[in-house]
Amino acid sequence: MQKQGSIISGSILILVGLFFLAAQFFPNLATLINFDVLWPFLVIGVGAIFLLGGLVNTPPLFIPGSIISGVGLILLYQNLTGNWHHWQLWLLVNVFIGVGILLTSLREGKGLSGGMPAAGILIGIGLVLFFAFTFADLWPVALILIGLFFLVRNLGGRRKQRL
Repeated sequence: MQKQGSIISGSILILVGLFFLAAQFFPNLATLINFDVLWPFLVIGVGAIFLLGGLVNTPPLFIPGSIISGVGLILLYQNLTGNWHHWQLWLLVNVFIGVGILLTSLREGKGLSGGMPAAGILIGIGLVLFFAFTFADLWPVALILIGLFFLVRNLGGRRKQRL
């Protein structure tokens, strides 16, 4: 397993080095990739290396891998759209941590039950906070839907009792 990780890491470094070397000899090659816009891919790439390390050899590397990759995806979204004011996206970091814990548990053979309590809490808190702040103006709709749920459940229960 250790050998596989070294082979993969070495191959990635060689490919990146070849690209930058070729960009020095062929300047037009570097202009094909707009680093002003696509720099978050570097962050995503670092996260992917950690995820690969978790998959190949050391499962706990899934945790920093999911955090770094997730942060890279947030940065990519914000950079491509210019929506830097969407601060609530950063609430998803809890979700990334939970996903990392869950992947670690699965890779270590503990199944869903091994990491599910901690991962479930982190993912749940992250999603609740994200949706609460993203759709804050729609909270009356949530109240209406909850009220409808209670009404339908009660009316449905009474019909069954009459039969």
